[in-house]
Amino acid sequence: MKILFFGQITRLWGLRGKPTPSTIVRCSQLASELDRLGFSCTVLFRRTRDFSRLLQEIRKSDVVVFHRLQFPLTNVPEAPIEPFLHLASRATNKTTIFDIDDAIFLQDPVLTEFFSAKSDIVTVGSHQLAAYARKWNRKVALIPTPVPTEIFSPKVRSRRRGEFVLGWHGTAYTQLHSLRILVPVLTQLAERYDIRLKLIGSMGNRKVQSIFNGIPGLQTEFGRDEWIPYERMPASLADVDIGLSPLTDSLWSRSKCALKALEYMSMAIPVVASAVGEHNFIIRNGINGYLATSTADWLDKISRLIEDGRFRDGMGGRGRQTVNREYSVRVVAQKFANVIARRKDAS
Repeated sequence: MKILFFGQITRLWGLRGKPTPSTIVRCSQLASELDRLGFSCTVLFRRTRDFSRLLQEIRKSDVVVFHRLQFPLTNVPEAPIEPFLHLASRATNKTTIFDIDDAIFLQDPVLTEFFSAKSDIVTVGSHQLAAYARKWNRKVALIPTPVPTEIFSPKVRSRRRGEFVLGWHGTAYTQLHSLRILVPVLTQLAERYDIRLKLIGSMGNRKVQSIFNGIPGLQTEFGRDEWIPYERMPASLADVDIGLSPLTDSLWSRSKCALKALEYMSMAIPVVASAVGEHNFIIRNGINGYLATSTADWLDKISRLIEDGRFRDGMGGRGRQTVNREYSVRVVAQKFANVIARRKDAS
């Protein structure tokens, strides 16, 4: 069986035209594992100038997966190509799958509703997205965003002596509200412990730097100004002792797939995360990670992890087990294969 993935390309400066991180994990890496299971997968990126090739690939495929929606790469309005590709897929009797891992219905409600309603199946990365998709389509499957456990591995970790490293990674300038949750927590932690905050993905943004530069006693490493390629992310997290995943309680945050927390867990880095959205389904509080609901909660749980090395290592190990069991590329690819096998009666 041939599966065609239409992936998304990034708009980040310096990386335009390259696949987004979500495309790497939800399309490219998933496709590689599906190939191992006996499928034949192709991953393409939607560009108007490639339209004829895209139509050829659709005709050769049995299943066509549309990952998210591709927004224009410039400020110049561009006609969306996805509806035409979707119509071409339907006209040639292909099974169509719409795959979403963020609340893109807040950005483009019309197209998101169209794809959700007109696709044969909607695959989603979180419970909140499943609730949205079921408004428009009865065939919805929860497919977690997988973690490549072979690269996000405890084997790459290397702890430094002395200071304790708290880590965060992501596109920092788009998550300022969430990062501000950490300010009162870090202010109090810096009074008690020798800690360093490692921000991966601040990309030289002054607003991000201003949030943390004024905290007395806190050493902050803002990292490189350019985006780090996905496959090099584990090396950047190697010296992190505790992974942080703060989220404001919003519809956008509740719809996220918690990949940040899963990547920490995959490396056996104990995680402290806001009790928001998918975090609540992944983390068993106090067992494979910590959920925090207030400044006092964040402070108490990070402090315990700093002070109790045995407990910290145990939590990290249980986090790794969770990812291996439920969120690895191998496990998620099998879930996706099962959806394909049941595509005539998926519900």
